[in-house]
Amino acid sequence: MTPRPRHRATIGLIGAGRAGGSMAVLLAHGGWAPSVLWSRSLGRRRTLARRILRITGRSPACRSRPADVAREARILLLAVPDDALAGMAVELAAACPHMSGRVILHLSGVAGLTPLLPLRERGASTGSLHPLAIFSSRVPPPDLLLGAGFAVDGQPRARSVARSLARALGGRPFSIDTRLRPLYHLAASLVANDVLAIFHLAHRALCKTGLQEKEAHQVLVHLLQGTATALAQTTAEAALTGPVSRGDAGTLARHLSAAPDARTASIHRLLSLVLVDMACTGDRMGEATARRLRHLLAASPGQGRNRR
Repeated sequence: MTPRPRHRATIGLIGAGRAGGSMAVLLAHGGWAPSVLWSRSLGRRRTLARRILRITGRSPACRSRPADVAREARILLLAVPDDALAGMAVELAAACPHMSGRVILHLSGVAGLTPLLPLRERGASTGSLHPLAIFSSRVPPPDLLLGAGFAVDGQPRARSVARSLARALGGRPFSIDTRLRPLYHLAASLVANDVLAIFHLAHRALCKTGLQEKEAHQVLVHLLQGTATALAQTTAEAALTGPVSRGDAGTLARHLSAAPDARTASIHRLLSLVLVDMACTGDRMGEATARRLRHLLAASPGQGRNRR
């Protein structure tokens, strides 16, 4: 069934990378399809236009310059890299001196509203809309953002539009103090990105035991899914299992000795210290056990088979 538009405003998109392209597809499913777009890559422009056409029955117009999109759109989404955001705002402000009545939202998680100041000075209502989601494909499932958090910020009208877009995608909008955006983005990166680094180290270690790469990947993914399932039902502290939760210093010592390199041992040590702090909440671990584990984990920083 073709989604019916939920608005009359022309939506424009600048940037059709993984995040921008995914958001455009999801907005099309939600009845807020972009009708004009630009990307540095002509191929991406055309591919995204075809995807939106298949969803809505109407193809968005592809423009050759970002300023052309800004002139036509009443709601403009900037899906450019963080480092390019300020430059894009300056470029659009120079090309479009009269932007009264327009809403311009960037999709950056870490940037505040300062990069959009040149557009605000031209009369636009500026804000931000950042989905807490992983865009691993440019063709995301329609329900990818169902229940996802959206950090929204901006001037009143821009913030209202951002909240409407988030809700149209099935998300839960919330506000973050602009000064705390880097901290917010750090929290998101720890879960969305740093977990992958831990998975990579675990996969390398498991392959050294004789498992084939594919098999090691599959069993670790299943284990990770179990952790996520537990977290969906309770707190991280209550979901804690393993040697730290049992106060098993001997097993931790064996882990550190078996680590294939000093970096893996160091990361395991630092994370285990955090786990000790977690286990101490709610009286799950006594002070004597905690001291013993902390002493073990603070000692011998060069452990691991292959020191670097």
